Amino acid sequence: MLGWGLDGGGSVRIGIAEFSPVDGDTVANRERAVHFIEEGAKRGVKLLVFPELSDVGYNLRLIQGMEVAAPNPFIDAIANSAAGYGVGVLVGALEKEDGRLYNTAVAIGEGGRVVGRYRKMHLCSLPPFDEPSFFAPGNAVSVVDIGGLKVGMSICFDIRFPELYRLIAAEGAHVAVCLAAFPLVRIEEMIICARARAIENQYFVLCANRIGRSGGVEFGGNSMVIGPDGRVITSFEREDGILVAEIDPLEVGESRRKRPIFLARRVDIYGR
Repeated sequence: MLGWGLDGGGSVRIGIAEFSPVDGDTVANRERAVHFIEEGAKRGVKLLVFPELSDVGYNLRLIQGMEVAAPNPFIDAIANSAAGYGVGVLVGALEKEDGRLYNTAVAIGEGGRVVGRYRKMHLCSLPPFDEPSFFAPGNAVSVVDIGGLKVGMSICFDIRFPELYRLIAAEGAHVAVCLAAFPLVRIEEMIICARARAIENQYFVLCANRIGRSGGVEFGGNSMVIGPDGRVITSFEREDGILVAEIDPLEVGESRRKRPIFLARRVDIYGR
């Protein structure tokens, strides 16, 4: 049991695991993730978010030649640990279907059950990355319910596309989560985009960005929790550990009542 719920209102303690996955070492990364779940549970975390591709790291050349098991032992271990500690988890993982690789966010809810998946739909081709040569794009928005908290999922480059985040809002999300591997050289862009997405949609935005170096790229960390008003509630710089914050989903509705921006939208012109 997750041991929590939002039917009666109230805040939820969420955590973001910021770390450097080991390239290609799913065993080491699995052990690290399980440790983070244990540590998060001790700190009262009810939803723990991991970065993009936490199972294999972000080295696309290495990923291309990897065997991808189904079912995934990494996800199975995370699910078992999450069930044991009563923690919901969002984690980035590599998946393969019909011979195609997908950069995926997996949502784990009550009892360690996988309650949803999101496949990265916007693949980054900004140098030095060339994701379209390695991954197939996803084609569906995903908003899941974890203990009553409605969570929309996105991955890294997705944060540059406000259309996706508006669809997440239209699905009733309290929070949009971005599992990321943003490079240090573009970290300010991540921060600006994340705050903009929160302001535009008047919901919480969580960025879980990795640190460390892989394939010649230095990753930027700066994981953060942003409120519906765009204010940064708490953040890391480049730190190894768990960032913890309390969020109250009721603030989403309160923000929209105080500043009813959505009422001015011209959906007759541009749709949702």
